Amino acid sequence: MRHGFRALIVLLLVSTAGWAQTTSGSISGSVVDAQKQVVPGADVIITNEQNGETRRTVTNDVGDYVFAGVAPGPYSVRAELAGFRPIERRNNVVLANSRLAVPPLTLEVGTVAEAVTVSAVGESVATTTTSHQAVLDLGQVENLSIRGRDPISLLKILPGVSLQANDQELFGGSFATGVPDIQGGRGQTLYVDGVNGGDGGNAGGGGGNFSGATSMDAIAEVNVQLSTYTAEYGLKGGAQVNFITKSGGSAYHGTAYTHLRDDAFNSLNYFNQKNNLPKPQQKIRNYGGTFGGPVPRVPKLNADGNKLFFFYNIDHTQVKAPQQLRNYRMPTALERQGDFSESRTPSGALIRVIDPLTGQQFPGNKVPADRAHPGGLAFLNLMPMPNIDASGYNFVYQEPSFDHPRQSQLLRMDYRPTQADSIAVKWQSFYTNSVGHNVAGASSRWGLVRQRYDFTHDIGKVDYTRIFGTRTVLEFSTGFFRSTEDGPPEDDRALAGIQRASYPAIAALPQFTSQHNPLGLIPKARFGGVQSSSGGSDCGASVVQPCQDIFYDNRWPITGEDSAFPISLKLTHTRGNHTFKMGIMREREVFGQARSGIFAGEFNFAHSGSDALSTGYPYANAYIGHVLSYTEDLGRAPDFRMQQTWAWFVQDTWKLTPQLTLDAGLRMYKWGHPYSGSGEASIFSFERFDPSWGGNPPVLYEPTLVGNARRARNPVTGEILPDTFIGLIVPGTGYSCGVITPATPCQINGIVIQNDPTFREGDFGIVEPLPIQYDPRIGIAWAPNPRTVIRAATGLYHDGTGGEFFSGGPAYRFSRVTRFTDLNNYLGGTTAVSPVGASGTIRVGAKRPSIHKYTIGVQRELGWNIVADVAYVGEFTRYLYDQLNHNPIPAESRFQPENRDVTFTPSAANPRALPDVFLRPIRGFGDLN
Repeated sequence: MRHGFRALIVLLLVSTAGWAQTTSGSISGSVVDAQKQVVPGADVIITNEQNGETRRTVTNDVGDYVFAGVAPGPYSVRAELAGFRPIERRNNVVLANSRLAVPPLTLEVGTVAEAVTVSAVGESVATTTTSHQAVLDLGQVENLSIRGRDPISLLKILPGVSLQANDQELFGGSFATGVPDIQGGRGQTLYVDGVNGGDGGNAGGGGGNFSGATSMDAIAEVNVQLSTYTAEYGLKGGAQVNFITKSGGSAYHGTAYTHLRDDAFNSLNYFNQKNNLPKPQQKIRNYGGTFGGPVPRVPKLNADGNKLFFFYNIDHTQVKAPQQLRNYRMPTALERQGDFSESRTPSGALIRVIDPLTGQQFPGNKVPADRAHPGGLAFLNLMPMPNIDASGYNFVYQEPSFDHPRQSQLLRMDYRPTQADSIAVKWQSFYTNSVGHNVAGASSRWGLVRQRYDFTHDIGKVDYTRIFGTRTVLEFSTGFFRSTEDGPPEDDRALAGIQRASYPAIAALPQFTSQHNPLGLIPKARFGGVQSSSGGSDCGASVVQPCQDIFYDNRWPITGEDSAFPISLKLTHTRGNHTFKMGIMREREVFGQARSGIFAGEFNFAHSGSDALSTGYPYANAYIGHVLSYTEDLGRAPDFRMQQTWAWFVQDTWKLTPQLTLDAGLRMYKWGHPYSGSGEASIFSFERFDPSWGGNPPVLYEPTLVGNARRARNPVTGEILPDTFIGLIVPGTGYSCGVITPATPCQINGIVIQNDPTFREGDFGIVEPLPIQYDPRIGIAWAPNPRTVIRAATGLYHDGTGGEFFSGGPAYRFSRVTRFTDLNNYLGGTTAVSPVGASGTIRVGAKRPSIHKYTIGVQRELGWNIVADVAYVGEFTRYLYDQLNHNPIPAESRFQPENRDVTFTPSAANPRALPDVFLRPIRGFGDLN
């Protein structure tokens, strides 16, 4: 056994790991005689009523006993001593991560043959628990009716949980279920049998979304450490939610179920009826089952048939999912011909289209055909034609219901090779897929391209428990969590629909760096400012309203993979009235996403009051080829985040008196900030910024008048260029940036890359590692009687994962922006670049958010299976993240005479100040946050 223990330690030290937590609980109590005097030296035996496993201990000098590392489930507790009648108490349910305090067992004088048996009935009060927690047991899980059978919905019945706007209709969603805020705290952590099931894309450690979808029929209980939990727990500082799955027992037990839902019982909603659209299909066919019990006798492994048990669950759902009805304001047939005489706002007012050459409205509000640009017209013609005449919109689209199947499976094996050893192995999987215009990560939802979205997750877990004597328990846990997403086009035909080669006029529009666009996708096109009555936020993160844009995900085609390999080691030792615990865990999170960026370019045809060449209407701008701004990233960096953390704790549970329990513990963290696994990350650092720019500061093209025409002037050479150069950096000054590769990042004053060995000490990342962080915690529970407990606790809770993550940045992604241009001149023909914005952070001496929590509460058993729990919960947080712009536009600078743009005539309403890039204190940069 010595060598086996050493092997576990070595595995812990070398493993690449993620968070793992054990799910065991404990049983404690005391043995007294008929006169209520303590009985030391009595034998106490607990027996798992599901599989017959037994453990034994002896009461201490004050008649108390403790069983640590107890697997969740129902147990009988038996006390024996020579000269007394044994007493056995059955149906004592141990919940995950909980302490079960058994009422005193009373031994009376008699013989073994005169055993007394009693059963636990009704709800009980956790008289030795100091933490503030909530538990939903098997009965509650089975009897609560929730929409969509998504276990996250169980949380909404708990106190302090903010209700979500709408429950998930189908468990697991397309890739995750949103997690509600619990008691207003920072990020929650969600586990399935102790393995973190959170979405790795949510600032590390999951928390914002739950990707470990688990069938309701596989869940035995839900344990929630709400606040002021002991030093044994911790990760993100918020609530800890643990879904505990079922296990097999000594008897065979199975269930089967099916659920059918048909749209025959649905009504035709108002909006479909208003737009003369049929009722969308909605069909759900859900079936599944569970089966568990003992594994038949296997020689040497399970010779007597009572050492190996299994549990299996499958849940399969066939879904025909209805899609949202959406309204859009698309370019009309007349507008595609340059005729805007019928273009009106939702209120009916004519939209005046201005000729930028004259500053006057086009005669008849019609643009001459010879002013049309083939590229801009191609963008307009790529969008669907109107199909309805309504106020504020002219195109309605409701994609036909598409198939959205999902399936989850779970298999668990429990093995007890000896009385001192137990092993549990679990495998769990989930998948869902869909194909359509409105799947997760979809492109323009009016029907630009049909694409797939496939999501899978797999969870594996191995728990090993070793009992040494009657007072020491070693628990080892390891496993894995892996989730993948994939969002390719449905087929080659769908891909061709957004490729430049399919549209000759768009294919003729060049790029700065076409090598970052290997699929040859069309540029994005934004039409912000088209007035419509369409609602929603389905135009992507960068533009909410309106929804007519041509866009797709910056990772297109989407790929991603999150993975972690959990591991933990915990030792529990009981000595006298003390139960000592210590443990160590290691976390290494890997969050991988496809290379992202505006890799195919993006044209913004929106109207802006500062754009003197705008027609005043986005569709008219596109028609003549006028562009408010063109953006293209010169690099395409991956969102490939990695982070590693160590955590360890020591804890003492001291039973000062039979009624008074004290918990004192210390949790410690050692972690680093997230870093890019590929090394392609960069930030701005004042340590590396040279205010003199080596004698060559950036010079900006300034506005000037040539005759009555606004132009850009090179202050160095006097060269006159088109006004699209105004505000760009003159080549040969400041900095420039060409094609970016992982090996050739941009060299910019003040920008430092992650893998610069001269910038920081340590192995990875940009920020220096923090010193060890300490989380002291203390709690007390006083039970004046077996039906009442008063608790008070306080502690410090660090946010032990996540942090600022810098992917790409100016050195690896550099957005090249050309403003106030057109489809003929947006590349500029020179190496002039626009000033870049950047982010930075505190490199040395940074702080992690820390939460000080405190609770005081009373729990009282009222009878009739009712327990009342009233608590006051408080917290305050320090060292929250905030952004400070170190390069802001000074107050009132736009109104200073020296900052006036001489190419415009000022007015009282508009002082006509120079573009913002001229007003920044640090020339050559935008915001420096």
